[in-house]
Amino acid sequence: IGWRGIDAKESPVSVIPHADVLITALFETVSGVAQKTESDRIVMRNAYPNPCNAETTIEFYIGKEQDVQLSVFDVRGRRVKTIIAGRIAAGQHSFSWDGLNDGDKAVASGVYFLRLRAGEECRQQKIVRVD
Repeated sequence: IGWRGIDAKESPVSVIPHADVLITALFETVSGVAQKTESDRIVMRNAYPNPCNAETTIEFYIGKEQDVQLSVFDVRGRRVKTIIAGRIAAGQHSFSWDGLNDGDKAVASGVYFLRLRAGEECRQQKIVRVD
């Protein structure tokens, strides 16, 4: 969940933890506590092509050098592929997933989820693989 709009003493922030539920909360800014800056953020672009059959490209931006993990999960939540796990520099990055699992076997057609973790932030995205 990203924290957006926390600039004033009190700011309403809407978060959507689940597609069917909308939660609006009120946060107070505490003096002396560092706020997240834009440079700390991660931005994940839509994977393309999606749906894919041979390969899909995943692009993202991270605002500072940090440990990053980009993985693919099936609909049951099992990790099928770790694309990258390690420290990477700030900036724009691009990686590809060739439809293979960690054992270098082709995964079945279906719905998969990309999960990007960088520092304390996490982004997810649904992709569809077709043969």
